Amino acid sequence: ATTLFQLPHGLVAVAISLAALPSLSQFYAAGDELAFRQTLGRGLRTVLLLTTPAAVGLWVLATPIVQLIFQRGEFMPSDTAQVVRALDLYLLGLIPASVAWLLNYTFYARNDTLTPALVGVASVGIYLAAALLLLQPLGYLGLVLADSAKHTGHVLIMLLLLRRQLGSLQPLQAGVTLLRALAAAGIMALALGLVSLLQAHLPAGFEGNFVLVLLAGAVGVLVYGVSAMRLGIEEADLLLNRVLRRLR
Repeated sequence: ATTLFQLPHGLVAVAISLAALPSLSQFYAAGDELAFRQTLGRGLRTVLLLTTPAAVGLWVLATPIVQLIFQRGEFMPSDTAQVVRALDLYLLGLIPASVAWLLNYTFYARNDTLTPALVGVASVGIYLAAALLLLQPLGYLGLVLADSAKHTGHVLIMLLLLRRQLGSLQPLQAGVTLLRALAAAGIMALALGLVSLLQAHLPAGFEGNFVLVLLAGAVGVLVYGVSAMRLGIEEADLLLNRVLRRLR
């Protein structure tokens, strides 16, 4: 479950944060707060645009994905069920963890490495408190839920501290983008649910799961992309144009 969680987190949040850091550092050093805010806003909106469908898609297709990747040999259907339960709770923290990563780099760009470190220590405290509270009633799922609580607490603290430095965060338009991305991902989830009905007509085992995941992935990307653009997420249009230019 951790492996599946880390895949979109690493491909999206870490990559975008690393790409944004040089520009953020340059604009802060030049005293260009407007460009700094614009770069940060675009980075946040892009992270939300990409991690939201990843979280929803993994939640809808958790069982066939886990079966496809892991269920072979001594990894049995009962193991798949346990991994899916863990993954569902991990996904609660995917968006907060991805946003928090970019916020850490935002403070780095402002020559502040102490704040992210202190918030990291505080988030570990949140994890420990939640783990001790949830371990007894929920077992290993309590530890997973505590991890999601850690990421959520981390991003909330970072947003509060960032607001103290930048003032209102509303111009970043991250909240609006999150709501629109969730709406688009909801439409995508309905489409994925319909595609999942095909599983009854596909071969059992690896071949059937491979076809289902491949088909659902293609449908999900198409439906989410169109929905995101129709809902007015600017970064969706920019991302599509960039991909088309690369293909040309």
